[in-house]
Parts: sequence; structure tokens; C-alpha cells
Amino acid sequence: MNTFVLRPHCGEAGSIQHLVTGFLLAENISHGLLLRKAPVLQFLYYLAQVCM
Repeated sequence: MNTFVLRPHCGEAGSIQHLVTGFLLAENISHGLLLRKAPVLQFLYYLAQVCM
């Protein structure tokens, strides 16, 4: 029950490392367009049920 939720804007532009950091630190992310280029990371997001 946090007052603030960390929901970074990652995955639209930039490198794949932004999505890795978002996976490790955030409850959900704002975008995820670059996940199509990293199928293993996409599967991890699916397994962990990280919302986009």
C-alpha cells in the first residue's frame, strides 16, 4: 500500500537495458514496444505479470 507507484516510461525508445531495469525495479511500465526485439525478456515480463 504505497502512496506512490514507480511506473517508468521505458521501452518505447532507447536500449533494452531500460526494460531490464524496469523489470527489476518497477511494479509496471508505461510502454513496452521494444519487448518484441527481446523475446526472452518478453517471456520474463509475462511470467512475472508486470503490467504495461
